[in-house]
Amino acid sequence: MSAAARASKKWVLLGTSLAVGASGYLLCYGPGRKLSFETIKPASALPAPDALDPNAFRSFKLADSKQYNHNTNIFKFAFDDARAKYNGKTASCVVFKADIDGKEIIRPYTPTSRPNTIGELEFVIKKYPKGLMSKHIHEMKMGDSIQIKGPIPKYPYEANKFQNLVLIAGGTGITPMIQMIEEVILNPNDKTKITLLFANISIDDILLKEELDKFTEKYPDRLKVHYAVDKVAKAQAKTWQGEVGYISGKMLKKLLPLPASKDDESLLAMVCGPPGFMKLISGEKTKDYKQVTMFDC
Repeated sequence: MSAAARASKKWVLLGTSLAVGASGYLLCYGPGRKLSFETIKPASALPAPDALDPNAFRSFKLADSKQYNHNTNIFKFAFDDARAKYNGKTASCVVFKADIDGKEIIRPYTPTSRPNTIGELEFVIKKYPKGLMSKHIHEMKMGDSIQIKGPIPKYPYEANKFQNLVLIAGGTGITPMIQMIEEVILNPNDKTKITLLFANISIDDILLKEELDKFTEKYPDRLKVHYAVDKVAKAQAKTWQGEVGYISGKMLKKLLPLPASKDDESLLAMVCGPPGFMKLISGEKTKDYKQVTMFDC
């Protein structure tokens, strides 16, 4: 090869290096090929990969844990790929898997992260005295890993399909309701009106109250929230403006919009909470799921 040819080839290779780094174009050269330019997309322009797999468990590391109240923490699990996105839709949940005391334990949880959140997944998880998984998660240290699979679709929400959306939540059953509220409220084209009845043991047990109150203050015509607690401490009695006592038919009729008839399809009701709460409010699921539309959470 002549010196001129060697110099020419060196220029092409150098040109390739410069072109990729500076302009986003790749200069292609090879035997029998003409010089051509091919566009190379920067990493930021590539589609964000899905963080979760609905058919297989993946490992995620605990990146952050902050105490919310006396028995509940906000946990954040990091994606291995910082560019990855939460590929869940409203409404959906995920399942956790862990080996606890020699047994494989699997439990469902609903993320509080919005769909397409990049880099991490957030959960609000209450520690139950007899909850094997919740205790395990609360005892995790930063950097510890847990297996997660999903998303698992629960209800394919469509904007403006209903005039009214009635949400009845008990305790940690608020997490899928937050999903629904954000999906509706943050879409300016969705005119659906939401009414939430949120029941807890005490005022101190109410989760995400600050977020809910901010939404009602900002969107008073689109969202109404009613709180109910089993009991109120004497020190809080004078300032408490919510309901006191177990949810009853009388309370539902007082606070919630009701369908005009059994055939009224302008209203969608969703219920989520502990098993006893679900049995009280909606009854156990029938085989055809027609008694109420609800989350299995």
